[in-house]
Amino acid sequence: MTLNAPRFLRLVLLSLLTILVVASGMLVLQSVSNAQSCGFEGQYEWDNGNCGGSTYWAYSSISASISPSTISAGNSATLSWISEVTFDNGTPNNAAYTCYVTSRPGANAESPGNQGSWPSYPGRSGSLSITPAQTSTYFVSCVYTGGAPPNHVWDTNGGSGPWMHTSKVITVNAPPPPPEPPVPSTTLSANPTSVVSGNSSTLTWGSQNATSCNGTNFTTGGAASGSITVTPNATTNYSVTCTSPGVTTSGNWVYNPQYDDYTDLTCPITAQARDRIYAGMPDCPSNAASGGACSSSSSCKINTITTQNGSSGCFVYTKIYHCSGGSTNPPTSSQANATVTVIPRPTASLSVNPASVVQGSSATLSWGSTNASSCTGTNFSTGGAASGSITVNQSATTNYTVTCTGAGGSADADATLTVTAVSDLTAGSVTPTSATAGSPATLSATASNIGNGASGSFPMLFQVSETGALFN
Repeated sequence: MTLNAPRFLRLVLLSLLTILVVASGMLVLQSVSNAQSCGFEGQYEWDNGNCGGSTYWAYSSISASISPSTISAGNSATLSWISEVTFDNGTPNNAAYTCYVTSRPGANAESPGNQGSWPSYPGRSGSLSITPAQTSTYFVSCVYTGGAPPNHVWDTNGGSGPWMHTSKVITVNAPPPPPEPPVPSTTLSANPTSVVSGNSSTLTWGSQNATSCNGTNFTTGGAASGSITVTPNATTNYSVTCTSPGVTTSGNWVYNPQYDDYTDLTCPITAQARDRIYAGMPDCPSNAASGGACSSSSSCKINTITTQNGSSGCFVYTKIYHCSGGSTNPPTSSQANATVTVIPRPTASLSVNPASVVQGSSATLSWGSTNASSCTGTNFSTGGAASGSITVNQSATTNYTVTCTGAGGSADADATLTVTAVSDLTAGSVTPTSATAGSPATLSATASNIGNGASGSFPMLFQVSETGALFN
């Protein structure tokens, strides 16, 4: 660029313009607030008066990088930066520098300003390990504090201070979902699978990828494997459910400045009043402010008693943090079943009616059973039937037995028929004691020794001989 205008016009123009020359990524920055042109294009003096003094070109540059520029949540990257001010008169560029670094969430975040309040790092270059929980913009501002020349160095944004600024974005991808918890496998068996009522069976259970098991209709004690003896009264289905542990992926607490809140309260503010702000949200753990680890998607708060932007009054300043990247896969379970079949034992019954008869009289035997397929009799025939009745006529007292058989075994029952013989009876007090042959006579007598309570009519008990002698 050539300035051919008169000197006073050139001074006016130079007082209004900043000439920026871009070369090799560096900016040629000149202060025009107190410089004069000395006829040499792009050269400015800093002695505020004459062109015989020293004239300097001031070059400033700043650059930053993040490696890697894309990470998964929970991983780290390295932020590096370097700044420099160089003068064409050979002034060393290793004068004093201080750099400041901060970040804000988002790829298009704006610088929060007030760079001097950011965390500071001495020197014109440095590096920092960063672990952002979300895509973020990192801001680096370095200030040259080496003094004149020159007394101003224009920054890359056209400002009029000794600051150099740059920013870099790091992309943070959501962490991969936590691995699915292993699905447990479960087994359950019964030995034997069928038992007769009153007998026992052994249940045995086992599992893989499980930490505990619970039984239905029996107890496991929480063990992932084992065995137990059971004695069911009836056919019973048993089941066991075995559970694997869940899988938790750790995330990080992330500060969300867009949710900052100031609440104006009456002074003085007590701790109780402070804690009522956002009372429905839990307080943050101690590691939240430093971006520490968390395990589930949730939010928390930090309430601080303060003033707002230096104004008078009592305020509660609330910062909101969110757990980013934390997730939990719940436990999984599987089930197995086994059935113990209970075979009931058979029962048998046998009765005789009447239980006592006079010799020559009949009685009825009746038998029955449960859980039996057939019955056999002793001293009588059942024909294999599981129930029935039959008439019996015995000359002497007889004991009967029935045996009924089923899948659960056999059962017996018995009954006795008492038979009283006629010869057991005797007669006394017979009247009349004599009779005339060929003439009718009515005889009477008293029976005795009837035994076992036998009763009834007894025809043909007495006979009369031809000689008229009465005999028993």
